[in-house]
Amino acid sequence: NQGVVYADYVDWRQQNHTFEEMGALRGQSVNLTGGTTPERLIGSFVSASFLRVINAKTSQGRLFTDAETELATKAPVAILSYEAWRSRFGADPAMLGKSIVINGTAFTVIGITTPNMPVPLGAPDVSVPIGYYPNAHGLERGTRGILVAGRLKPDVTLDAAQRDLQSIEKRLAELYPTTNAGTSAEVVSMKEQL
Repeated sequence: NQGVVYADYVDWRQQNHTFEEMGALRGQSVNLTGGTTPERLIGSFVSASFLRVINAKTSQGRLFTDAETELATKAPVAILSYEAWRSRFGADPAMLGKSIVINGTAFTVIGITTPNMPVPLGAPDVSVPIGYYPNAHGLERGTRGILVAGRLKPDVTLDAAQRDLQSIEKRLAELYPTTNAGTSAEVVSMKEQL
């Protein structure tokens, strides 16, 4: 499984009938500079909706808005994990509103998560909007690599969600034969996945 194409995720999110919410995540280590020595952090590039799917909470500040994580309107904002705030930033009480430099871009810290926040694939040190994903072609149609998580509507089965996404995939294969011919979607429970 090489992940999902970001453009397909956008279509799934807009066209599905079975999910209450659907979000995108791409995990990748990032460089934090501006301190005495550069540091590698566990980074995640996310949609605001992904944070809602996993029921993320902050101990300080706030989560991303949808506009801040959309590709066209992305904003240079960051959320630190509680653990990174303590270990990397000395639990600085004035951290909100401060600027940190990640992969050469200055991001304003707008939130700090609650301690031990459960995140699929492990909690990142820092989260930034998915529009800042650094690979040049990483979010183009046809390029796989995004993890998609969703919350089903009440009383919807995995099978129904699977059929829903498969019918969208079928339409996408007709619309974009060069990138989407022969693709499919598989819905698995997060518990099973982890």
